[in-house]
Amino acid sequence: MKKWPDARVASYLKRTFGKYELDHQVNRKATEKVAAALLTEVDFLRGERCELGCRAVNTAVHLLCRWNLPAWAVELRARFPDAPKDHLSDQLLMVGFARRKDPAKVRECMAERTRRGLAENTHSYNLLLKAMQKPDHDGMLKVLKEMAELGLTPNRSTADHALACCASITEAKKLYALNFKPVLPESEVAYSFIDIAARNGEYAAVEELLTTLPRPAGVIQLNKLMNAYAGGGALQKSRALLRQMKKRPEVAPTPVTYATFLKGCVHVARTPGDAASQLAERVFEEAFSSTSTEKPTLNNHVFTKLMEVYAKTGDAARARALVARIKQAGYRMTPPMTRYFERATWARPTPKSC
Repeated sequence: MKKWPDARVASYLKRTFGKYELDHQVNRKATEKVAAALLTEVDFLRGERCELGCRAVNTAVHLLCRWNLPAWAVELRARFPDAPKDHLSDQLLMVGFARRKDPAKVRECMAERTRRGLAENTHSYNLLLKAMQKPDHDGMLKVLKEMAELGLTPNRSTADHALACCASITEAKKLYALNFKPVLPESEVAYSFIDIAARNGEYAAVEELLTTLPRPAGVIQLNKLMNAYAGGGALQKSRALLRQMKKRPEVAPTPVTYATFLKGCVHVARTPGDAASQLAERVFEEAFSSTSTEKPTLNNHVFTKLMEVYAKTGDAARARALVARIKQAGYRMTPPMTRYFERATWARPTPKSC
């Protein structure tokens, strides 16, 4: 019987498993099930029927990295030490470990490429910066120093990932002035400044930065401002921004907008039925009636945030009513929803009277 050539095996794997759109961090059980089936199929094809070379192995590596399983991809490559390794597989592995915030593994991939005689480039160091936990100012400065020693020119992605390692907007602006101002105008990194200020709840800084953008702020930038209001607990400002967005069709609120607003309610809510909880319920009703059901994952974020409000306040009755609403609407209880529901319905001890 004639063996399948390497290209045919690669095409078969891509056709059979490429149809699955999975992410291990979103749906762990289903992703591991399909990935295990892929590895079983590769082991089966490894016999006398097929020739598993560079294309077939790298196709399997690409699929595993796309499903956010870079560690499984490394294990697969170790089974085929003689199969040539391509540049795209190396990059996909580093992207996968960067998404998982694992700089040590990105370093290992870079070291393995060096052993094969491949020179590192700016993109590799960008991925290393992306993998760092935020903030990590010292680690980021070390990477920038290595790039300078190798003569690598930073680009906008380098600046974005490096600035994201800063703990405050003041620290980020100082880093920009010292390292990126000669090669990048401030308008190119304004979005990074907005991300940092929004992450820290510095909504006054976000409001100021939005006025410096080269074009009017879009829905993504306004969602960042909403996130800053949420981090700062400024519910009245969040409510005013939401009303403004609803009046302008070009920046109409998305499910992410509503979920971010509810995030602010989580910070402020204290007791069942308080003002923040009631506001969260009203905004939830707006989101439920206006958002599209074509993206259930985004709508699930809205459900999840309202459940988190009930978990924060210990409102068991409303949490149970929300579960019924979720099932009635045809959605499923995600693991975060389940955790918050259990926290909301957990029997709290009654305070003892003095």
